[in-house]
Amino acid sequence: ASDVYKRQIMAWLLGFGEPLVVKKDKKMIERSCSHAWKDAGIYTLATNRNTGKEIYLLADAGPQGYLSIAAHGHADALSFTLYAGGKPFFIDPGTYSYFSHPEWRRYFTGTRAHNTLVVNRSSQSINQGAFLWARHARPFVHRWTPEEEGGILTASHNGYQKRYGVTHTRRIQLERNIVRISDKLSGRGRHQCELLFHLHPDCEVVQESTHRLKISNLNVHIFINLPECSEVELARGQTPLGWYSPRFGVKVPTYTISASGHFSLPVALDSIMEVSFED
Repeated sequence: ASDVYKRQIMAWLLGFGEPLVVKKDKKMIERSCSHAWKDAGIYTLATNRNTGKEIYLLADAGPQGYLSIAAHGHADALSFTLYAGGKPFFIDPGTYSYFSHPEWRRYFTGTRAHNTLVVNRSSQSINQGAFLWARHARPFVHRWTPEEEGGILTASHNGYQKRYGVTHTRRIQLERNIVRISDKLSGRGRHQCELLFHLHPDCEVVQESTHRLKISNLNVHIFINLPECSEVELARGQTPLGWYSPRFGVKVPTYTISASGHFSLPVALDSIMEVSFED
């Protein structure tokens, strides 16, 4: 997100501004923990705001960056981050480098470094240099419904249409302590598809079964069930998956969950997360 978007979010968090919401019921708006900055394409789904059991999900359905080259933008349409109980779980892996490590620059700005879906191992947007994007994925928001205990966001992007004839639509629903992410791919042909979930280095992961994992950060746990039709893998400090850049020029190993497969379109891939708090 651009500095303008970041300032909008910071102003609201500090109490100096109001976000945009789309809902007819004014009383429900006042009670809702979820908000939208429509022009920025930033949507926050939250429950139990300002408590020890808060769940806070930020979804990106906005433009890739500023003007035509989107110099500092990342190919992260329909990605999300998630905090629970004030602890980081699903994160944006950061930037790491501008010029000194071009292969890592491509990775950290590319789609595989974000919590979204990748088609044919290709970024949604086409990169032609460290600060130059030749083609941008364009997001479209189809539904935004904030609720008292979460909300629903449905959006799509066109980043894979011209190359592969594929449209990615993602529906994110937060309801109390359950997060449901439904990814639908429409179009033609058979394609390699990969869901990525990048975790904060403070998280520990236990694979309880083939498609179910337990993610823990101290006394907060997330149980994630991934599509049964996918092949699930854990990466940590590999090339390139399994890295987090907390600040410029630094990268540290972390867990990345990958759920992938080859699918004939159309196809729907559902991921369900349950957040649990220890007393």
